[in-house]
Amino acid sequence: SSCPPLMLSFTDLPFAETNKAQLAILDNLEKSHWKEPTPVQMQAVPALSLVSRPDVVACAPTGSGKTAAFLLPALLLCLTGSNHKKKKKKSVKTSDTRVLLVAPTRELAGQIHREASFLAKGTSVPVHLLQGKASPGTNFAGILVSTPLRLISALRASHVNLSTVELVVLDEADKLFEVEEHFGRAADDDDDEDDAEGR
Repeated sequence: SSCPPLMLSFTDLPFAETNKAQLAILDNLEKSHWKEPTPVQMQAVPALSLVSRPDVVACAPTGSGKTAAFLLPALLLCLTGSNHKKKKKKSVKTSDTRVLLVAPTRELAGQIHREASFLAKGTSVPVHLLQGKASPGTNFAGILVSTPLRLISALRASHVNLSTVELVVLDEADKLFEVEEHFGRAADDDDDEDDAEGR
């Protein structure tokens, strides 16, 4: 009973209002190979777009549209105000990192970044891919995509601030847990990041 209705069409995306960003996203979807929502998108997008933002675990075959299933809610979040910050009577800054997307490999992180950038085309939502050593003061506003070790390295160097993040996505979580041994090594030596195969 707590599950929202299925999203049967991309025109049912819960935009706060009709504007250029909405039209841009719908146009980008039309240009993509997704002409209508897949089963995982029908269920995940409405759930991740709820104000309460519940935990969602999605499992679907390769090519089923899982990436867009979390990218669309991520874009919607970045186009709206912050729910928890409104309660604190604080406004959302354009420099805030609102969404963190973590992928197990550099290749997958790059794919997510490219797809997110495509869907965000024509909107005001910036999309960033954490690469190499992040420089102090780098602005990662909007959506940030990273692998675990690059994120750990940036956090240890205080180059990334995650205090404003409202949505965290662990893509291919099973593979993320498989690289658990790398986390301990990264805590001892940041240089291991570039030596880890595809991590």
